[in-house]
Amino acid sequence: MKTLFCSGKDAKCALVVKRGARRRLRHLQFVNPHGALDWCMARGVSFVWVPAGVEPG
Repeated sequence: MKTLFCSGKDAKCALVVKRGARRRLRHLQFVNPHGALDWCMARGVSFVWVPAGVEPG
């Protein structure tokens, strides 16, 4: 399972890949959140975006 977590206008993102009990983290940078969403849609990756200044939970 792959999930891209993204925050803010500058779209600094973390791609988390989970296979079984193992997880891998990779940092990615996009021009904007729309670019990150397009990337996810093209690859079948789940997308989570948190606007700047918003704390999850």
